[in-house]
Amino acid sequence: MKTKWMITVLMALAFVGIATFTARADDKDKNKEEENEKVTTIDQIPAAASAAIKKEVGENKIDKVLQGTKDNKTYYEAQYKDGDKKMEVKVDADGKVLKKGPADEDDKDKK
Repeated sequence: MKTKWMITVLMALAFVGIATFTARADDKDKNKEEENEKVTTIDQIPAAASAAIKKEVGENKIDKVLQGTKDNKTYYEAQYKDGDKKMEVKVDADGKVLKKGPADEDDKDKK
C-alpha cells in the first residue's frame, strides 16, 4: 500500500516539474522575440505595412511603432490607445494583419 502511495506522489511531483519547465521555456522564447524588437516610426516602415497599420488604428493616435523578426520574417507592431484600452496591431511587410487586440501589459513594461 505504501508503495502505491509513494509512486503516486512521485508521479505527481514529476508532472508538476515538467509543467513548470515547459512554462519557463515558453517564457524564454517570448523574451527572445521581444529582445529583437526595436523602436521605429510609421514613416520608416514599408508603405504597405504603414497603410495597413493606419487603416487598423483608424483615428486613434499611434503611441509607438516597433520592428521585429520572428522565424526570419520581419513584422511591424503599432501600439495605440482606443479610449482607455491599450491596443496593438501587428502586420507583416506586405501589410497583412498578423494580430490585433489588447496590448500585452507584460511586453509594454519592458520597453
